[in-house]
Amino acid sequence: MITLAITTYNRTDFVIESFSSVLDNNYINEIIIVDDFSDINIYNDLKYKIEGINNHKIKLYRNDVNLKPLLNKLEAIKYSQNDWVILLDSDNKINDNYINIIKSLDVDKNILYIPEKLLHFNGEIISDFNRHKNCNINLNNIKNFLNEPEISTALNVGNFFVNKNKYLEVFSSGNIDQELQINDALYFSYLWIVFGGDIKIVENLNYFHRQHENSWYLNNRSLCETNTKEIINRLNNI
Repeated sequence: MITLAITTYNRTDFVIESFSSVLDNNYINEIIIVDDFSDINIYNDLKYKIEGINNHKIKLYRNDVNLKPLLNKLEAIKYSQNDWVILLDSDNKINDNYINIIKSLDVDKNILYIPEKLLHFNGEIISDFNRHKNCNINLNNIKNFLNEPEISTALNVGNFFVNKNKYLEVFSSGNIDQELQINDALYFSYLWIVFGGDIKIVENLNYFHRQHENSWYLNNRSLCETNTKEIINRLNNI
């Protein structure tokens, strides 16, 4: 069994849609949703709609302060009762095919599994990392991959499959850079590699990405782009 862990801030309908396609999937026995101190009216609306679904799998939590995406994802991981977790942003979604691919993996806790493709909600491809499918990216070879333009995008996906305990170990290894954590997905990929873990792009593992005006990246675009250069530079200098 696995956990679907969803982090959210000031969203309602997007959250419901993110898990609706897999709510009845027997391989997912809990859906953790962690609200990052949203506006109280938005949070109450989300709570009301989740209560209306009336499904024992769904567990909603609310932070006492706004932690920002990276640390909110850490909270979601902590709440998981399973060893393996799908970590998903609340404006994206997965379907049963994602779960079927996960089930077929011979999992290794030292590997962070990321999707091969990002798809629009209409099914059109946004990003495709097929050329690097099933490659293991790690400390020994990261410099060989950083010249590949799609690799920095792949490392910035953030909607991945991960071992809970290994995830927590990465965070226990040192202090978090408060500025770089703005780039939550790319920064965590950096931390995972520095900690000695592998990152694998999994063939046929796809998720649906929603592009919208309230996205975290778009609202912090300038800083995110600056931080991306810094993180890639750090990886090049390992």
